[in-house]
Amino acid sequence: MKSKFLTMKFILGALILSFSCACSNSNSEEAMPQTAIGRQLVESGMANDVTLDNESVVRDGVKLNELAFKTFGESQHIFVATIDLNKLTFTPATKDDKNVPATGPESSAPLPIHAFAAEANGKTVWLGVNGDYYADTRRVMGVFYKDGVCINSQYFEGHDEVLYQLKNGETYVGQADEALAHEANLLHALGGYGLLVKDGVVQNSYEEMGDLQNTHPRTSVGLSQDRKTMYIFVVDGRRKDSFFALGL
Repeated sequence: MKSKFLTMKFILGALILSFSCACSNSNSEEAMPQTAIGRQLVESGMANDVTLDNESVVRDGVKLNELAFKTFGESQHIFVATIDLNKLTFTPATKDDKNVPATGPESSAPLPIHAFAAEANGKTVWLGVNGDYYADTRRVMGVFYKDGVCINSQYFEGHDEVLYQLKNGETYVGQADEALAHEANLLHALGGYGLLVKDGVVQNSYEEMGDLQNTHPRTSVGLSQDRKTMYIFVVDGRRKDSFFALGL
């Protein structure tokens, strides 16, 4: 399957800039976490032997954490972006920033291509991560709305979770049917695969889905309880003799 991408608009390039480091603790083999996110990871039992815990301000409203630690003895490397949705917003991206998906063999493109196309259309891109999937037929696997235009309103089994934003600016993570109930007022929607947390409660309904028990690089997105803050999690992986990636 080929991956589409999600870019952050008026909130990519930011990930390759030089950041001033607010906190760093990478010289000790068993350094204590220095940031709130680092401490939460340790308290959750997910992380131990923290060797890197950096926090950087990308711009007003965008904060980026980089952490390295061990999970069950395996090395992990993750980024966590915190975005203030009062100051910035997001848009699902296509290769050429048009409101139609690319469907031919040329549809695959690295993330910078999506970002450059968005910026050529007048957007300022600060962050970007991979989003939903294409099937082998190049069919979009989840619900996909961009700039109020319906690109896909159907979804494959298991791909019924969705990040969506209404035209009034309200942002939600929920089920596809919930998003489509607002069809006339949908501004953006991007499908996902598996709901990890709902109303603060860890879910287990994803445990039998596909190969989610195997280790892979992972991307997930979440919202604060008041839906004013977006969190994007990226887990590194598939790097020989380096980071192990995560199962779910």
